Amino acid sequence: MIKYKLLILLILFTGCENNNININKTKNIICPQVYAPVCAKILVECIKAPCPKIQQTFSNSCFLKKNPRAKFLHNGECAKK
Repeated sequence: MIKYKLLILLILFTGCENNNININKTKNIICPQVYAPVCAKILVECIKAPCPKIQQTFSNSCFLKKNPRAKFLHNGECAKK
C-alpha cells in the first residue's frame, strides 16, 4: 500500500515543471523551489593566512545540505556587507 502511495507521489512530481524541483545527481536529493532563506559559512581552502570568512545565502535548507562545504549559521539571509 505504501509503495503505491509513493508511486503516485512520484508521478505527480514528475509532472511538475523543471523550475519547481531540482535534482542533485550525486546525492539524489530533490529540493523544492521554495524561498525560505538560510545563511551558511562556506569552508574555503587557503594558500596563505588569514582566510576570509565567506557567507552565502541559500534559498532553503535543502540546497544548503547539498553543498558539503557549507555549514549552517542561522535562518534568514546573511548580512550584506
